[in-house]
Amino acid sequence: MPKRSFSLGSYSGALDEAFSKISEESRELDKQRLLAPSLLADLDGLSKTQQKLLIANSSKYQSWALAEELLEASRRAWTEDPSAGEHLAWVATEIADTLPTEGFRKRILNDLKSEAWSYVGNCLRIQADLRGANEVFSKAATYLEAGTGDPFECAQFDSLRASLFREERRFAEAVRLLKDVVGVYAQAGDKRLEARSLLVLSKVLGDSGELEQSLQAIRQAVRLLEAQDDHWLQYVATHQFATRLTDSGRAEEAQSLLPEVRRLVRESGNRFDRLRVLWLEGRIQRCLGRFELAEEALRQVRAGFIDAEIGYDVALVSLDLAALYLETGRTAEVKELAAEMLPQFAARQIHREALAAIALFEQAARKERATLALVQEISSKVKDASTRRIPAEND
Repeated sequence: MPKRSFSLGSYSGALDEAFSKISEESRELDKQRLLAPSLLADLDGLSKTQQKLLIANSSKYQSWALAEELLEASRRAWTEDPSAGEHLAWVATEIADTLPTEGFRKRILNDLKSEAWSYVGNCLRIQADLRGANEVFSKAATYLEAGTGDPFECAQFDSLRASLFREERRFAEAVRLLKDVVGVYAQAGDKRLEARSLLVLSKVLGDSGELEQSLQAIRQAVRLLEAQDDHWLQYVATHQFATRLTDSGRAEEAQSLLPEVRRLVRESGNRFDRLRVLWLEGRIQRCLGRFELAEEALRQVRAGFIDAEIGYDVALVSLDLAALYLETGRTAEVKELAAEMLPQFAARQIHREALAAIALFEQAARKERATLALVQEISSKVKDASTRRIPAEND
């Protein structure tokens, strides 16, 4: 059978029409993006019902750009106020349901819906609603499967879902997803996103007890960031590296990184970051046997977190202080510290498993039966509970 011959000329009219439509839609989207911040401001302060009615009945709020703006706002909000982040992402799902779905646009729209629902799921995860998060992520996955198959969309989804798996202690599944995410960004040549994903992978590996693999992932991230002008991510990487070295009993190596950690936190960190650097210094000094310097640092950190009402960090730094007191034979200080901890945390909204662990420590300290092994066990329980409230660093 002879090969059929096609002439490009026979398609030129259709191609011109398609390109013209794409250009027109692109210009329209640019206009929408200029209006999106003011539309978002209009929605702010309205009740959920009012917002839903406005979106359903006013075409100017049925805007792809407004959905994008809401998702960006959700991402900014979820660390400090995950409930607000959840609501912003939910409004984006409402808008996405009003957008036209003809032709290939339907697949792109499914990507947007998947992103919006995965943001809702991530906010539920941060609020410790793991069952709700799983349900929403399943919905987001259905949209993703019907989407364009864009590798970056899939990578973002897998990264957020890996954070859920981490909190469910499904470490092997989280590691598998994050390795795929790292591969996508490496193939695309996006060193910043590759490094950020490696840092999240390192955190999961560290949580699962794979400290050497965790260190390897951080080293790779640090190398990638050397040529990047991102002081914040460089700070996260260097701080995480020093922390893992300390966890591995390599305090002298960790200490050699402190000048760089201090420099980076001065350039890009906030007061909580500075407290965490001081906390790291206290832990390093304790490992090196410099107990007076360690105690001074840990006391300052504890006071800072008490003032900021960051319950889990207060508990963890208090346990570090208790370990120091036990190492130096100061059982009276251990008893006093434990007596302060229980009423302090009972008044706060922390996970019941963490509260039960602190109560167990208080009872042991009161009877002078607290040991270093017990402190380490209690600290692990509080850390496990705290991951149900604290977002992963890729978020």
